[in-house]
Parts: sequence; structure tokens; C-alpha cells
Amino acid sequence: MIASRHNFTWTRITSMVPLAALVITLQCTAQAPVRKVEEQALGRLSLEMNRTYGQVRFHREEDLEDRFISSWPGADPAALPHFYLIQRAQLQALNGGAASYMPSSMPTMYVATNPEREAVYRLYGFASAEEEFSHLVKDLPIQTITGRDQAQARGLTCGEMVYGLSSEWWVDGEPGVLLQAVKHFFASGHKDALLLAGQWWRKAKGDRDVINIATVRNVDGTYLVNLPIFWAPVEGDIPPQVKAYQIKVSVDGICHMDPGLIKIVK
Repeated sequence: MIASRHNFTWTRITSMVPLAALVITLQCTAQAPVRKVEEQALGRLSLEMNRTYGQVRFHREEDLEDRFISSWPGADPAALPHFYLIQRAQLQALNGGAASYMPSSMPTMYVATNPEREAVYRLYGFASAEEEFSHLVKDLPIQTITGRDQAQARGLTCGEMVYGLSSEWWVDGEPGVLLQAVKHFFASGHKDALLLAGQWWRKAKGDRDVINIATVRNVDGTYLVNLPIFWAPVEGDIPPQVKAYQIKVSVDGICHMDPGLIKIVK
């Protein structure tokens, strides 16, 4: 976490349209005028989403921002984007002007705002997320990916924000695979989850080199980030799999993923 960043939670309730309440929770670091601009930009998106999801809130994802920062050493904090996870909020009560709400389920959806906070980029969960992230990067000050560590940090950010590969699913080596498998079998109601996880992994076929998070530099100067995730259906008897996604990171920090290059161990 960047020590110079101070966070607080700001909540606003307004009735901009009949019978609709807008609830936006922002953890802001900018000055008040910029916060107002960001509020208005997210507010417009919130009203648009009300038609499908009802009231929504925007949860600041500072861990993802920190990962983005690690891919851009020396960046001015004021020039960095804000990342938000959109959550559906059920307004419960007004108590002295403050809202209490309970998030309810909705598809995973991310957005980002630019440093001026007037533009909203629609990332995972929206159409053209990869293109929107490219627009975001191009609208930021010029940045250069100069090594594998920076490229990997950028690729992992894209994995979650652009392609919806939650960090809760990531694995990095055999211990991580086995741990996820044990959790899966326990969640499926098996008391012998440890035994079943070991049996499944011994029988699994595929290139086991892909079960590690790794980054290589291509001959054209781009980088390829290998991001393996543990995949298993919630219901049914389909065995678990490890799917390794290949995320290309260009020197200017833009990401691209070819779905046809997914490698599978099962």
C-alpha cells in the first residue's frame, strides 16, 4: 500500500430520478472538485445500470491499484487511475441521513476512472473490455514496461480487471493446485477431500510446466504472462482443471489475450 495515500469512505444518497436512490460509496484521495467530477461520472453510469440491476455502489479496489502501480514505477500518484468493483446495493434504511445497505449478488463488473476522473472505462463485465483498457492506458501519461516484473504485474492486473480471472482462482505451482483441489472437494461435501485431491492430481494430464505464474520476453519485445487458474464446476461430476491463460503485454502497457492459447491440465 502506498503510504502517502489517505483513504476515507464517502456516501451520498440522492433521488435524481423518481423512486430511484443512487448510492455511491467512494474511497477518494483527490481534492473535493475532482471527487465531485468522479461522483458525477459514476453517477451517470449508476443511473444507466439501475434499469437492469437496481441500485449499485462502486467499491474502490486499492489492491488492484497497487498492482497497477507496481507495473509503473515512479508514476505520479495523481496520474493513476482508480479501479472500482460494481456491487448491487439494497437500500435498507435512512438513519439520520446515512444509508445502510446490504450488497446482493450481480455479475462481476469492473470500471476505471482516468486521473481527471471525468471518464469511466468499462472493463470486465462489459463489452469490449480489452479495448476499453487500451483506451485507458493511452489516455494516461506515457509509460514503458521495462522488465518481466513490471510486465507480470500489468498482466496480472489485466487478468483480473479485463478478463475476469479472479485472484481467488490463481494457482502458482503444485502446492497451490492441491490446496484449491482440497477446497473444491470439501465444498462438494467429500470428507476425504485430501485423498481425492491427491488422486485427481496424480491422474491429471497435460503440461505441468504451465501451473506456475511466469513471464517471458518475446523476440518482438512484448511479454507473455502465463496465468494459471483452478477451475471446477460448482455442481456435477466434471473433474477439476487447471487452465493457463496467456496474456500478452506490450511495451506501452497494453494487454491482449488470445482465448485459443489456453493450456489445460486435467
